[in-house]
Amino acid sequence: MITDPSSHRQATDEEIDWWLQAETLLARARDRISAELKRFGLTQSAYLTLDRLARTDVPLRIAELASSVRLSPSSSSRLVDKLVSDGYVTRSVCASDRRGVYGHLTDHGRALHAKAGPYYRAALAQIIDHHDLINPPAPGGRKTPNMRAVAVPAFGDASVLTVATDLPVPEPGPGQIRVRTAAAAVNPTDLLLRSGAIAAYVEHLSTPYIPGMDVSGVVDDAGDTGFEPGQQVMAFVDPFTTGRGAQSEYVVVEAADAVVVPDSLDLDAAASLPMNGLTAHEALSVLDLPEGSTVVVTGATGAVGGYAVQLAKHYGHTVVAAAGEQDRELVTALGADHVVRRADGPDAYLDVLPDGADAVIDAAVTGADALRLVRDGGQLVKVRPYDLDTERGITIHRVYVVDYQPKQQALAEIADLAARGVLTPRVAGLFTPAEAHLAHQSLEKGGVRGRQLIVFRG
Repeated sequence: MITDPSSHRQATDEEIDWWLQAETLLARARDRISAELKRFGLTQSAYLTLDRLARTDVPLRIAELASSVRLSPSSSSRLVDKLVSDGYVTRSVCASDRRGVYGHLTDHGRALHAKAGPYYRAALAQIIDHHDLINPPAPGGRKTPNMRAVAVPAFGDASVLTVATDLPVPEPGPGQIRVRTAAAAVNPTDLLLRSGAIAAYVEHLSTPYIPGMDVSGVVDDAGDTGFEPGQQVMAFVDPFTTGRGAQSEYVVVEAADAVVVPDSLDLDAAASLPMNGLTAHEALSVLDLPEGSTVVVTGATGAVGGYAVQLAKHYGHTVVAAAGEQDRELVTALGADHVVRRADGPDAYLDVLPDGADAVIDAAVTGADALRLVRDGGQLVKVRPYDLDTERGITIHRVYVVDYQPKQQALAEIADLAARGVLTPRVAGLFTPAEAHLAHQSLEKGGVRGRQLIVFRG
């Protein structure tokens, strides 16, 4: 519960009235400021804050109040009533269906929600959730431990995505930790899961499926793993084992798939690292190239390709990548030694490496075109499954990050390199769970540079 830093008092009903009617009462108070301040125990600073908030929308004033004083159950209920009466949320927000505030904002409320940003969202969520307004007590008085998550109830386009709010909070087992999610990345694999393109991998699981393979957040339950509650971590999540991926308020992961986030790395940046960083790391691991080898990376502007360029350079290789004119500066900054014109096709790589590269990391999934770029007896890595017959003594590898071990050691290296600036996490956008469909649509359209994140702030 958030308390008033000056007096730690609970807000009175009279003060709640004063706050909600700030426009009228402040006009009256300007003639007798001192008396009003004394009457309500407000400081001059608090008065000026109210004066500013009187010129803003009601929910923003309510959010400010929630960060200033303690709220009783009755006060919280009155604030919810005010939000309902002013048309920002619907009455079902505080009904026993437990769906939560995110699914019940009106169009007016949703517009303010988007404009106001995470501070308002967090404060509003605190008010709505105060004293079990969202999650009413279970039989016997115990609060039902439910959580929000991005959900795929059935396969289809981005419109099938929903926000489930009645899913049970998962319990960690031996060797596992539970993480309260700060952010979870949206990857192409999520699109495949949602569309049904990889239905065979989840047909044994119950719906709704929760997508997401990267998570950052705070350890909520550490068990006997050696982690400690409160530690900030990032982790790889396997949604194909339980159907419960990273895009939920709480995630249970194997302790061996998680690492502590370095102090210099924020949690949003950390969420963009695990899956794509591990994929690039595995690609270079299976290649096992001697220092000074030549490596072509297709799809260098994407998340996997970008990390592959940076890791290959870190390991001492010469890197060749392609980019459109708008991305040439980006790929050069990632460390590519030669940046060829994408518009010139595969032959542009061979202008730089006439005999072909020692290895190609095919992050763009170009298949036969990528194979052309490998020298006789060289190697090619597929980062996603596709059929490709070898030729000229070329070894073809397929990386599958779910099986890659040891993940913790690789993740620790990735986190350290990101903290030192060797790897550059790229966050392409932040979305609430209710906006997940927008992230999917954007990724399907193409041109996203970096990873979009689903954030859980409230």
